[in-house]
Amino acid sequence: MSDNAGITKHRLVRITHFDTPPLLGNKSIHPTGKKLTIPEVYGDAAVPNPDLIKTHFFTEDRLDEALALRLIHDASEILRAEPNVLTLPSDITVAGDIHGQFYDLLTILRTGGPHFLFLGDYVDRGSFGIECILYLFALKISSPTLHFLLRGNHESRHLTEYFSFKRECVVKYSESVYDACMNAFDTLPLAAVINEQFLCIHAGLSPELRLVDDLNNLQRFKEISSDGLMCDILWSDPVPEFGHELAPYFYSHNRARGCSYNYSYYAVEEFLRRNKLLGIIRGHEVQNAGFKVYKSKQADSYPLLISIFSAPQYLDVYNNKAAVLNYANGKIHIRQFNSAEHPFWLPNFTDAFTWSYPYIVKKVREIILVILSICSEEELEESDQASRRRRAVERRKRVFSLKMRAMEKFIEHCKGLEHNLPHKDFLTLDYFPSLADDALFDKIEVIDANASQKAESVLVKTKSLPADLRLLDTSRSSNEPGTAAIIQPSKSLVNFLTGDAGDAEESRS
Repeated sequence: MSDNAGITKHRLVRITHFDTPPLLGNKSIHPTGKKLTIPEVYGDAAVPNPDLIKTHFFTEDRLDEALALRLIHDASEILRAEPNVLTLPSDITVAGDIHGQFYDLLTILRTGGPHFLFLGDYVDRGSFGIECILYLFALKISSPTLHFLLRGNHESRHLTEYFSFKRECVVKYSESVYDACMNAFDTLPLAAVINEQFLCIHAGLSPELRLVDDLNNLQRFKEISSDGLMCDILWSDPVPEFGHELAPYFYSHNRARGCSYNYSYYAVEEFLRRNKLLGIIRGHEVQNAGFKVYKSKQADSYPLLISIFSAPQYLDVYNNKAAVLNYANGKIHIRQFNSAEHPFWLPNFTDAFTWSYPYIVKKVREIILVILSICSEEELEESDQASRRRRAVERRKRVFSLKMRAMEKFIEHCKGLEHNLPHKDFLTLDYFPSLADDALFDKIEVIDANASQKAESVLVKTKSLPADLRLLDTSRSSNEPGTAAIIQPSKSLVNFLTGDAGDAEESRS
């Protein structure tokens, strides 16, 4: 680990790069399957052992649910006792959004100290949100005066249900753990003031925010509202032309977010002057360099606004760096770092079969359509032989038409799967017409010149194919449950869908 000198754009702001060694090395991580329990983590003490939890999470192992609920409860009790606006000393490291990137959180904790302030957005987007929040809660319980957590806009029921955190909790633990996390998020403080000089907040300002004390008058123990002061400080952004506005104005509608406001250089300058502060430190926006320093119009002064983003390689798509900010001895030190290696999860915590199922169905559908598009003369052309033969061909045409109708329905079903639309059980397919409901089936009589082979027709279970692909065989009892004979002219299709005659014999047993 070393600091490589970076470019200093302001004499009061120093920028360096923090080397990120590979956490995983050349070894792959294999969970042990063991779940830590309350006696193992707490022991005889009243506080947990965060290092034990960190090591356990590093190998993707999980906690016993009782322990997870205990950590969430104990942390929320400490957070509930803190004010809306924390008063913090100098020599503190400020981290921006983490978004479920647990292995990058470990890098953050190695870049500074001894005090840490996190600006919110611990969950969603990344695959390790529950590990991030449980580990941070363990740190908060074990050293409440060294680690401080603010609320972000993603610490809400609305966003965690829409994005990935709720699904993650249900997959890794249970909905009870998710509900406990949501109640704990309601207790998170909203802002902090460092050394009576810098306001730290997740997003920014609001037209309703005149004094910092206005934040202390908020009722924060609730879900984030869709408008108002609490919404604005967690959702607002600086205007794109911050510091270069063509005319003085304070706020405009935030079209990018769909709620809250954009605030201008003039709004920030007025707020800082009124509250006798030097600047604002916030997160909320991904930054390509991990940070953005908004210049001040006064030479040799602190920047009025600094954005910090601490989730490198965001979403495993953005090629961005991350950064943390350390403020000590009147100096701002920004340390950039790159992403750490991490285990891979399929989108939305899906298992491999469910994730690949729509693609498999698509290919099977294409194969079936190719088979159905090939029709022999025996099936489609009238024979010049006896009338009995002509009637057989006509019936086969009708059967083929029924097969095509069934396949059209099957294709629509598959299209729904591909677009993740609500669908019924693929194996049941109970929305196809049954034999009893389709009068046309009752009129069809299988006529085959090779009558001796009729008894050897391939059998399939009734729920393995749509009803439109099944015909009753008069040579068998209609009371025989779960089986139906497939007409002889379509034997090639049957063999494709159900296997050879040996498989059919196995299904009869």
